[in-house]
Amino acid sequence: MRLGQVDLARQRGNAQSIVLTVSHPGWGAPASASLRFVETWIRDDDRWDLARYAYDLLLVPGPGRFGFHWHDGVHHTHCVDPRHPDRDHHFRGDPIDLFNAAERFGVILNGTEPLTCGSLRRVR
Repeated sequence: MRLGQVDLARQRGNAQSIVLTVSHPGWGAPASASLRFVETWIRDDDRWDLARYAYDLLLVPGPGRFGFHWHDGVHHTHCVDPRHPDRDHHFRGDPIDLFNAAERFGVILNGTEPLTCGSLRRVR
């Protein structure tokens, strides 16, 4: 029985990525979602600095998706409402850490909040 996987993606230079994937609900039950957390860290002298991340919740079967991304200095949110998958899915975002992203995904998965993009502001 496999619930998830953690990988360290060795890269050239000082950058290293950590990839965490989780099947929901796990424990051998049919998957209703896949969660993927990717962080890339860069070594600077004696410390590691977070350089970019992508935290994603993907509903199984699709097309539902909710994700928090930060790269090239820009925070943004990806959202695909399963009821309206043809709508734009790039929205403005704010900084978030892995634990808060996982908590936000949890409220969608446990049914406390629906996966909807209505309150998000589109990227222009």
